[in-house]
Amino acid sequence: MIIVPRILAFVSVLIVILACNDGTSPVQRPAIEPGAIVLNGVGQTGVTFVPDSGATNSHIDFGSSFDGATFTVLDGIVLSTSSSLRGDQLYVADLSDGTLQRVQLPAASNPAGAAFLLTGADGARNFAVALRNSSSIARVQLRAGSSASVTLVGNAGLCPSDVFLASNALWSVDANVRCASDYGVVGPGRLIRIPQLDSDVGRDTIALGAVAISPLRAFVIGNFAYVLSSGAFVAPAAVTRVDLAARTVTGSLVFPQGTFGATMALGANGLLYVTAAIGFSPYLPKVYVIDPSTLGFQGPFSLAGSHRLLTTAGGGEQGKCDAATGDSRGRIYCIDNGEVLAVLNVFGANGAFVRSAPAGTLAFDVTVQ
Repeated sequence: MIIVPRILAFVSVLIVILACNDGTSPVQRPAIEPGAIVLNGVGQTGVTFVPDSGATNSHIDFGSSFDGATFTVLDGIVLSTSSSLRGDQLYVADLSDGTLQRVQLPAASNPAGAAFLLTGADGARNFAVALRNSSSIARVQLRAGSSASVTLVGNAGLCPSDVFLASNALWSVDANVRCASDYGVVGPGRLIRIPQLDSDVGRDTIALGAVAISPLRAFVIGNFAYVLSSGAFVAPAAVTRVDLAARTVTGSLVFPQGTFGATMALGANGLLYVTAAIGFSPYLPKVYVIDPSTLGFQGPFSLAGSHRLLTTAGGGEQGKCDAATGDSRGRIYCIDNGEVLAVLNVFGANGAFVRSAPAGTLAFDVTVQ
């Protein structure tokens, strides 16, 4: 799962009761078995389930209003969002029964990353969504038989790009970028700790350091958060490790010069999988595997650099991976987007080709179950 700190003197908390856009949508029920869950952000948007068994894919259609590029998956529930260009909505899909709910978020708020919060004593499901254009985090509550409740927590950053719950607090990933206007970089990114939603008491801002330009995504492992920064022309991508208990940066891994970070996933084996590209012409993102315990790249490496060597069925090197993750055995799941369709390529822990399968239209995130 980005602020000029303390520019705002107070926290604005607004409570808005908003109805779900269309409640439960009829969709094809996906199979629940080992396989990959893929987020399709263009074309036939939604979630595609690609079984490891080679059985037919299943798909939950999000509709033409969706344009999300990241998702969060927990216990068969998928969270993703559409931007201001497509209606500012939170999508909640249930892989166990194929249902989909859309929750309308504030207009022009430009939602980004979403996270799971604790389930209420009455069974209400709670989520948090980073709102890039309003310096806020939206807390969403879904209760059976009721409209969605959306609570805005202000003073969460100049451009909150992701959000997560850890160490008894809500954390906003502050990209420190002018997302509401020209996307100009104001300064290095930061984490903002929000322990209480109705006051500034206990709030803290953790600077991620000069290497953290435009943070995109964060994952929590134990007491540590790992934040991917995309980088800019003046600085390459980086992954920064933060001790959430001590509230200090304990290290950063800087990518090769000129590398732009695109996606990051936490694999089922506990390793981090980052896709990043050197330059944009052509755009050929590669997979970088990071060991969180050492904060170092893990091989076997390509001769061309510190990214993983992935060998195709024909014996050549995999051209690109638009998104990637790993399973418990260390196999790498790589999304390769064509002009219209996506292909899921699976490689062994040694980088050898295992299999390939269609994965729907253009896809931008992937995880395994």
